[in-house]
Amino acid sequence: MALPRLEVIATKQAIANIKGSVNMEPTFLTAGIVLINGLFLIVGFFLVRTLRKIDANQSELFDQLNALKKDFYVLQGAHDTYIKMGKHMMGEG
Repeated sequence: MALPRLEVIATKQAIANIKGSVNMEPTFLTAGIVLINGLFLIVGFFLVRTLRKIDANQSELFDQLNALKKDFYVLQGAHDTYIKMGKHMMGEG
């Protein structure tokens, strides 16, 4: 079943209008937008990666600091006991 001549012309005009309205050729503007989006994507990736590493390192640092604080207070307690017992004066003559 063939389309009537009027419908064929209307269809060809519609296709021509669609092709004319959609510019498929890349322009400098679209290339620039793609480049800028790519740069933002790369910067965002490294920013998130850096923040994750900082968070992991900060957690590890605080764990080490808490362990060091615990050891310090143990040594401080031993030192205070040593001083109270007067053993620091035994070597003096």
